Amino acid sequence: MVLVEMPDGAKKWKCKWCEKLYTYDARWKSTSNGKKHLEACVQRKLRLKCNTDKDVVQSRLNICGSSDDSTPSIATWTYNHARVREVVAHMILGHEFPFSVMDGFIFNEFIREIYPWYKKITRQQVKFDCETFYEADKAKMKKSMSLINRISLTTDLWWSGEHKIGYMTVIGHFIDSKWQLHKRVLSFKNVPPPYSGEVLCRELINVMADWGIRDKVVSISVDNASANDNCIIRLKRDYSGRRNLPLNGKLFHVRCCAHILNLLVQDGLDMIKETVDKIRNGVKYFGTSYPTANLFLAELYRVKVLLDKPASISNNPQLQALANEMKVKYDKYWSESNTLISIGVVLDPRYKMIFIKWVYPFLFPNPTQATEYEQELATNLNSLFKLYHDTYGITDDISLVSGTLEVGYSSGLGRRSF
Repeated sequence: MVLVEMPDGAKKWKCKWCEKLYTYDARWKSTSNGKKHLEACVQRKLRLKCNTDKDVVQSRLNICGSSDDSTPSIATWTYNHARVREVVAHMILGHEFPFSVMDGFIFNEFIREIYPWYKKITRQQVKFDCETFYEADKAKMKKSMSLINRISLTTDLWWSGEHKIGYMTVIGHFIDSKWQLHKRVLSFKNVPPPYSGEVLCRELINVMADWGIRDKVVSISVDNASANDNCIIRLKRDYSGRRNLPLNGKLFHVRCCAHILNLLVQDGLDMIKETVDKIRNGVKYFGTSYPTANLFLAELYRVKVLLDKPASISNNPQLQALANEMKVKYDKYWSESNTLISIGVVLDPRYKMIFIKWVYPFLFPNPTQATEYEQELATNLNSLFKLYHDTYGITDDISLVSGTLEVGYSSGLGRRSF
């Protein structure tokens, strides 16, 4: 670290490796911030690792295009091996290349054709660089996540190739202070068998503890598997006893709607497997897309209408049995996930509570049940907004009127219904 004077006369510490600036206090002449930075400075680690002092190359002229690409300019340029290693590490990570690509003959021949003084980077070096950048970026992410209040997780198991090695992925979804939605992979690691609820629960707890988000989790989305159900039951028991969950944990367990619909279709198609196989042989491409949370309810309504059409399938026992199998899966999903999906609909200004009042009687033929679910949804919305109000200290007047959430703004803009 070197002490530099800024244009306004103030003095600051400057890192000679990456040129970042840090506060200088003349009273204490403290260098604690500088020492902490040097311990984490990626440029310093890379340059010390590759010992660039022994590989100093004379500055060369570099012809650069101007901003309007009309008149070129000439500037001096020096080969920076540490910078090259940094770019190569990002290339490996960004394109998911194997480390062995650095030992490839053609790759090294290509680089030397571009720059004859290129110093070969081995697979061991690029592995070290990738791990260094990973730890640096993880530290930055931990710092940013320490500022958020709530986060939702999704997790799934993935098996690689013929060896069937199990990997567990945990992804975090959160909104930052600028109201930007973020999606970050928090963990991707090998999980040895057995893949029981207890094992999955332990791994999730370790991930949450590592990232410091155990008290911030609102919901966890998982596939419809018994091990996942057991895992969530264990987690919910732990949270219910020691942590405050919104709506008493009604949003904690979220079943993946796409996976449920896939199981629903697969169960039905198993009954007509031979016919499907014949059709599949003639199909070369199939594309699909899944709607976001605020559109799920409309799609589920359409599925419900199709499954409840007795006139079109009553004369065909096979189709009737197929529809019954699908309805079992459908009812299981809807009975446990309607709260979260319905909240997404109400928060969509195109639908609000009006759509809920219209669609619930179709989804729940019993009028009493439909009314109870509608009132429960209104209560849950009110509770969530009150939680937001209490957390951020908003001075708006909040009340629940006739099952509709109304917010009165203190600025005099009147009341707005949701």
